[in-house]
Order: sequence, then structure tokens, then C-alpha cells
Amino acid sequence: MASEPPKVFISYNRADRDWAEWIAGTIETAGYKPIIQAWDFRPGENFVLRMQQAAAEAHITIAVLSEAYLKAEFTQPEWAAAFAQDPRGEKRKLIPVRVTLCSPEGLLKPIIYVDLVNLSEQDAQRALIDGLKPIGKPVGPIRFPGQPIGPSVSTASFPPNLARLHGVPNLPPHYLPRAEDVARLKQKLLAGDGNVGITGQFSAIGVQGMGGIGKTVLATALAHDQEVRKAFPDGIYWLTAGQKPNLLVLQNQLLCQLTGSEQALVTEQEAKDALRKAFEGRRLMVILDDVWTFDDADALSINTSFARLLLTTRNQQVLVGIGAEEHRVDVLSPSDALMMLGEWVGEKDVDKLPSEGHTGPVRAVAVTPDGRCAVSASDDRTLRLWDLGTGQTIRTLEGHTDLVKAVAVTPDGRRAVSASDDHTLRVWDLESGQTLRTLQGHTDSVNAVAVTSDGRRAVSASAD
Repeated sequence: MASEPPKVFISYNRADRDWAEWIAGTIETAGYKPIIQAWDFRPGENFVLRMQQAAAEAHITIAVLSEAYLKAEFTQPEWAAAFAQDPRGEKRKLIPVRVTLCSPEGLLKPIIYVDLVNLSEQDAQRALIDGLKPIGKPVGPIRFPGQPIGPSVSTASFPPNLARLHGVPNLPPHYLPRAEDVARLKQKLLAGDGNVGITGQFSAIGVQGMGGIGKTVLATALAHDQEVRKAFPDGIYWLTAGQKPNLLVLQNQLLCQLTGSEQALVTEQEAKDALRKAFEGRRLMVILDDVWTFDDADALSINTSFARLLLTTRNQQVLVGIGAEEHRVDVLSPSDALMMLGEWVGEKDVDKLPSEGHTGPVRAVAVTPDGRCAVSASDDRTLRLWDLGTGQTIRTLEGHTDLVKAVAVTPDGRRAVSASDDHTLRVWDLESGQTLRTLQGHTDSVNAVAVTSDGRRAVSASAD
């Protein structure tokens, strides 16, 4: 007599029902018996008793991890029941499956989870089924890693009604959510008014601001947002322009992802016409990051009924040229800058940061490329170099005679450039803490500074 299939109870938040049902269907095909509220709990039944029965009968409990799941009160007893039966994880009674970017805390933190974030449906199916198996060694021949892989072609969204991400970067470690900015951008992107509505006259929104203050990260956060992904089920596509982009290459890259065709068009106008045809009838969003000129934006500014363009730029005239609604991003507030510093050192209570720090408000913070140190700028006329591993000050940089408004770190992490109300900028050697040179020329407060990618030049902005 054949043995009964292992029963798998799927614990999820209602915001992730699409994911839960996809997981249930996938494991059922692989020979497991899923138990899921959406399918098995029927009107007239006692919910609490059915939940208790499911938890007791299940050989495995899958916790569908997302921010919504981790914040919900009623999901905690569901995974806690499985944890209590196997607190050491020896029987693998509790298997978390992460479906959106989130960071488990507490008792969930040390448990290894199956990560489905940003995987294709085929890869997600394999990761899920492999995660349920008692051993990780694959059955049968292992595919040769040098075998070529075909181009990514957009198909139906996965899971249902949730956009697939194409080329969208992950959010950086210790990401500090800018909830108000994200909310306002979402409103502009998803609203139905005549200017920026999905079906409105204009179909582009621009995020504009000086370099180094989070435009790219804000656009990344928006792309990962669940509500935004549901609004564009045919995909979210990320392209980076930069100062001297090859526009035809970018256009052909996007066409290949949309249509699967490897035929390269030879003129930008041909490619733009082909993109317009490929966009027609699709609810998708293209994010064009780091746009410098109108021509760069115009090459991918395709107005159709449903497709949208979101771009980031330092040049406001780019937005005017393509009729995009502006969303301006400013530097972090002093309180947010402290929160970011606290996140990096693992201290969520900013009041517990080392007391030997700044004696005035912190205006700006920049992290070194290796992620090991941060440089903060303060109204106390100093900068401080911090060890992010210990939270301690490595050295204090002194020399400015007025408030320090902004700071940028060179790509090699060896120098910093600060901007001050004393009308000057200073170039610092972070190893010694000494001023290498003072940059003079402004006749009023210097409010912002950015360093070029080669570390050889800086651009400053002043009230003069």
C-alpha cells in the first residue's frame, strides 16, 4: 500500500495569498499534500480548530516570509507551533520561504530559508522543491555550468499579478526606508489623474536631485514595492544610462527582453518604433537610471496607454523636455542620518550611539565603498570617521570654521570631500585625518558636493 504524501501546512499573510497558492500548487505537483487556508478552510468551520488541526497534522510548516508576514500578529502562533516541536531544526519541521525582501528577526533569524526573491518561475520551482528535500544533492546529472543560457523573455507574471523584475538591483544592506518619498512617488505613478495617471497624457515620472542622495535607491525601493509590482504585471525593466550611454544598445537590450528577438536594429528611431509596438497593450514600467540629457531620456520615452517610464536625473531640464512630473529628493534629515548610522552599527536606538560623537546636528553621512566606515558631517563644524563594526569614532576631522553641510567619499575610499557654510570645500585624507587642500571660490554657503566616478573631480553647489 502506497504511503500517504507528506502534509505541508502553508502559513502566510493574506497580502501574500498569490505566493501561498503558487507554493501550494508547486509542491502538490511534486507529491506533497498542501494544507492552505485559501483552499481547505471552508465557511461554517471553526477557524481556530482547523488551524490547530492543520498544525498538528503537518509534517512540515512553510512560513511564507514577507514584511507583511513578519509584522502580522496572527501568523506568529502558526510558525511558533512548528518551532516548538523542533526548536533545534533537526527534523526540519519549520521551513521559511522568503518571497519578498525582508529580514527575519528573533527566533526566525538563525533558520535557513528558501529564497525566491528575484528568481524566474523555473528557478523558484526548483529552489522550493530542493528546499523541501532532506538532502541538497540533486538527482541525476548536473548541468554543465558553461552551457549558454538563452535571453530572458517576458512571459506571464509570476506569481499571478506580480511583476517580474528585469535587471532591478537589490536594495543595499542596512537600507533606510524613505517611506514618505516612496508613498508620494507611488501616488504619482499609480494615480489616475490626467498628468501622471497610468492612462494619462504623460507617462513619465522623474526623480530629480543632486548625486549621492538616494535617487537610485529610491527607484529600487519603488520597483520592489508589492503594490507597484501588481500595478505593472507585465514586468519592471531597469536600464542604466550614465554620462555617455550607448542608446541603441540599451534599446536593443530592452527589445530582446520584451520580445525574445535577438535581431539588433541599426538606428535609434527604428528601435524606438519597435519599442512602441512592443509596449502597446502591456502594463509595464521601464526605469531609466542616471539620465544626463534629454536625448538619452527621449530614446526610451514611449507614450502608450499602459507603459510607464520612471527616470532618475540630476538635470531638471530632462524632465521638462519629456513632460515628466518631477519628484525632488533632498538630503537625509539629521534624524534620518543618525538612523542610517545606527543601522550600520547594529543599534536601532540612536540615543544609544556612542556619546563621544558630534555635539551638534548631523547634516550628512557617506559610507566608504567597502562598507566598513562612515564619514558624518555636523553643525559642530567637524566631520567624524566611524568604524561601522564597533560604532566607535576612528578620528575627528577638524578645520572648517562653520557648519559642515555635506560630505562625499572618493571611490577608492581613501579621501573625503566636505562642503561647509564657511564658503569652502576641504579634501581630507581619511587615513591621517589631515586636510589635503582647501577649495575656495564660492562666496556663500556650500550646500552639496559630489565626486566623479574616477575620483579626480568634485562638483559643488552653493547658495551663491
